[in-house]
Amino acid sequence: DEFPATHRAIVRELREILQWWTGLRLKHTSTFGIRVYRRGSMLIDHVDRMDTHLASAVIQVDQKVDENGGWPLELLLSNGTVAEVYTQPGEVILYEGAWLRHGRPMRFRGDEFANLFSHFSPLDWDGPRGADSKNRYYGVPADRLTT
Repeated sequence: DEFPATHRAIVRELREILQWWTGLRLKHTSTFGIRVYRRGSMLIDHVDRMDTHLASAVIQVDQKVDENGGWPLELLLSNGTVAEVYTQPGEVILYEGAWLRHGRPMRFRGDEFANLFSHFSPLDWDGPRGADSKNRYYGVPADRLTT
């Protein structure tokens, strides 16, 4: 890591935000990027790792998109509907990547789209195969319509 102080500051701030959002004490599991996507890129819908990516944030760092080009993050909500989230540089998306299918399945229309990703899990989470995992953090409640 070429910028350890910046990395620590990002992790510290995102942990605070995600702890407020989830109401849980969280441990940091990974932060990576800046990942730059180029014209024609796509991100197939997927679910993140259940051992480390329970509470996640993506920071929109920069974008150079075609006119009317945006590149939304799509989330499949628990009620079966799809939400599209558009961001501008400096904005953050909070999501539960281990539970919600998400991606950017449309081809990117623009020159570049730069994101930074950070992931956390609850302090007492020992993974999907842990001793008490069936009783904790297992999926999105049926009545939740947003992440």
